[in-house]
Amino acid sequence: MRCGLLSLVLAMLIAGGPEAQSWTRLTGRLEAGTPVALVQSARSGRLWVSTGEALYSAPTVGAAWSLIASLPFRTAALALALEGTTEALLVSTPYGLWRSTDEGTTWAQVHPALTDRGTQLRVHPAYPHVVLGIRGQMLWRSTDAGATWQQLSLPPGILYDACPFGALNDLLAWTSQGAFRSSDGGASWEALSTPFSPQPVRSLAVTAGVEPQLCLLLPDGVYWSTDGVNWRATTLPGSLPRALFASVNAIAAIAPGGLLVLRADGTWQTVYSGYTDHITVLLPLGPDRILVGSEGRGIELYRWTPQPQWQALRTGMDAPPIRWLLSPGSQLVVAGPSGIFWSSTDLFGLDNISLALPTPGTITAVAASSDGIVVATSRGLYRYVRSTGQWQTLTESLPAVGTIIAIGVTPGGDTLLLSSDLGELLRSLDGGVTWEELSPSFRFGQLRAVRHTFYAFGEDGIFRSTDAGQHWEALTSYPGRGCYRLLIHPADERVLLASSALPGSRSGKLYRSTDGGQSWQELPAADLLNRGLSTIAGGAPSIWYAGTLEGEVFRSTDGGLTWHSLGIVGDGLPVEALLEFGSLVLAGTSRGLWWQQQVSVSAESSSPLVQLRRGESELVLGAPDGTPLSAELYDLLGRCLGRWAALPPLCQIRIPTLGMASGIYVLRVRTGNLREHFVLSLP
Repeated sequence: MRCGLLSLVLAMLIAGGPEAQSWTRLTGRLEAGTPVALVQSARSGRLWVSTGEALYSAPTVGAAWSLIASLPFRTAALALALEGTTEALLVSTPYGLWRSTDEGTTWAQVHPALTDRGTQLRVHPAYPHVVLGIRGQMLWRSTDAGATWQQLSLPPGILYDACPFGALNDLLAWTSQGAFRSSDGGASWEALSTPFSPQPVRSLAVTAGVEPQLCLLLPDGVYWSTDGVNWRATTLPGSLPRALFASVNAIAAIAPGGLLVLRADGTWQTVYSGYTDHITVLLPLGPDRILVGSEGRGIELYRWTPQPQWQALRTGMDAPPIRWLLSPGSQLVVAGPSGIFWSSTDLFGLDNISLALPTPGTITAVAASSDGIVVATSRGLYRYVRSTGQWQTLTESLPAVGTIIAIGVTPGGDTLLLSSDLGELLRSLDGGVTWEELSPSFRFGQLRAVRHTFYAFGEDGIFRSTDAGQHWEALTSYPGRGCYRLLIHPADERVLLASSALPGSRSGKLYRSTDGGQSWQELPAADLLNRGLSTIAGGAPSIWYAGTLEGEVFRSTDGGLTWHSLGIVGDGLPVEALLEFGSLVLAGTSRGLWWQQQVSVSAESSSPLVQLRRGESELVLGAPDGTPLSAELYDLLGRCLGRWAALPPLCQIRIPTLGMASGIYVLRVRTGNLREHFVLSLP
């Protein structure tokens, strides 16, 4: 039997037309997230968490999370205000502050200026209908649980932070000129005497118990007060914390090497000792437990008595941002900033391999090699070896100032090129053991690698290197002023597609080369570009896919000369990644992975290795060369419906379809050591 990837063409028994126009989000498999805000209702116990791209809710601690799809924006600051019996959820977004009083079913914009960029929301601990909104050097106050807002005057100096605390109309503020209090709702301010000098407020936490408490994290320590006037320095067990968090009755802190909880006497208890650089949010729940949000791990419940114990609470948190879709060796890799998922079978076999990263961190770049992937994170560079299922640390001390945003790697993984968001170019010739910084004479942003050829592209055009980045050749025939997207077709490395459209723009041009970049042709894609080209991908020969800022996916079957729409993905968020995987087209957005079936009708198909024939009540699968054959059939829930095997000399499998419900099924076929999977639609 010949070596190489099994080439298998299966009939798609589709009752309808050749291409569907609806997209389905994959649920229950991609459970990951990086929380940026976490709040709990003191009245009902309901939890709300923002992962930046998505907003989730759970009725109680430990219950499954539900995606709040009714708010189709990025989210940042969260607050729960209460007026009478009406609880209002306030959420800052790029389009201002939004409010819901029905647990996220409907929303109303209540403030256009309180966007997600640096907005802080502070609820009065004793009067929960009073909310303070802070953005830059501006203050707003609401006295009706966020429904309406009034802008306030500012105390002298540069504003560092502020909060409502004390009586109904009392406000506290800290500026470059000291501490101030207002007793008339922000109309006027008076200076306060404090034991600390004027300095930036790094973090602030307020409890809302019987006796509210206020904690300030300053560069010279953590200070504690019960009235906002009299302060005392707290006793820290070690280094200064980097952030404070509060619930109704407790204050917690993230410190280097540990998690702290404030005792009633103003001292701190270390409840966890270990790595904490990846932890982003805390929510104290009681005297012995705390909710912990961290990069890629979503929410976890940590108990420290009677013994330390961690419990993952990611169920339902299954719409992470997806930016990379890869298919190394016909397997599937789905990745985003908060997680990497790998499957050797199909969509429903995806497992989160990033939970085992040697050091947790935000994922910034991913590239495939012959036996796995190379991954850059906010902590270092790592290699995942699929044959062993293990991670290897390549380095956690790269000589780069910026964040690594692109990786080029040769098939064997010995040569690696990395680019950063500051234009740095790093090279390793020994598999990541040692590194050197290269100094190219051109400006670029991204990298691509095809076997041992590297492409760099950006503001100055397209450049190619065949000697591991030592020398670069400009593709001078490229007609665009810059290149911001470049794809080498997976079926033919001589075919390139390049776009001069700036990221986020709705202009530019699309070019194609069929001779490795020696000559270029402008493609008639004005309609596509006017929608804002966000990503491109190649499929079978002559097939291209393109995603837009409006969430629409287009397909070309003639090398890019004509394009037709495959519909809008989900809520119409920008498409960030595309992949043709078997008979499916996969699309990644900021809210998860979506798929659509994309194979024409055929009653019978064959290849040199496998034949499939459709009978009236069965599928007949055979291996013409007498190779042992096996098959497994799964439904969309991942349940195996049957297994079949055949040995020489009659290597034929008959799969009965009589009585099977109409719908989509996944067929996995193995011949020898080679395997493929495909999707069948039974009428």
